[in-house]
Amino acid sequence: MGSSARSSPESDARRPRFWEVALANSLFSLQQLEAAETVIRAKAGLNESRPDVWDAALADSLVEQGALTRYQARELLAGRTVFRLGEQRWWITTTSGQAQAVHAWLESLLQIHFRGRLQAYVTPATEQWAALVVCGPQARQLLQACGCSVDLAAAAFSFMAWREGTLGGHPVRLFRVS
Repeated sequence: MGSSARSSPESDARRPRFWEVALANSLFSLQQLEAAETVIRAKAGLNESRPDVWDAALADSLVEQGALTRYQARELLAGRTVFRLGEQRWWITTTSGQAQAVHAWLESLLQIHFRGRLQAYVTPATEQWAALVVCGPQARQLLQACGCSVDLAAAAFSFMAWREGTLGGHPVRLFRVS
């Protein structure tokens, strides 16, 4: 699919969450995702209106291209959300019930797959941070009423972005995932 088709509002509205997350976090290039999407479109019977099916098909196509392993695709589809905090710093969210499993998975990647070739560290922060999900049509107004110091306007705080600020006088990290 060419980039001109990607720019239409209709195609942007149907764009799968996997696509948005992958681009926002520099996991894949636009060209890799477009190539994977071309393969998906060539397969008969895929329903583009079903984001879950489309995301799985996109992940499968990236596995077929060699851009992901089957295990990586499964983990990405399992609800992990990854934010790039800096050049070499990442923040991964998951459910509290999966935090230990995700930590173990990352440690095994470092110790077994990369065998010490990376100078990387995994620091579980589940117990150091509280998580609060605020959603709905009045979410921005609620956060502003609580003294949020971050500009929450859509133009200033886009999808899959994060910001540091204060909320009620307390330091916070805000992650926009919808």
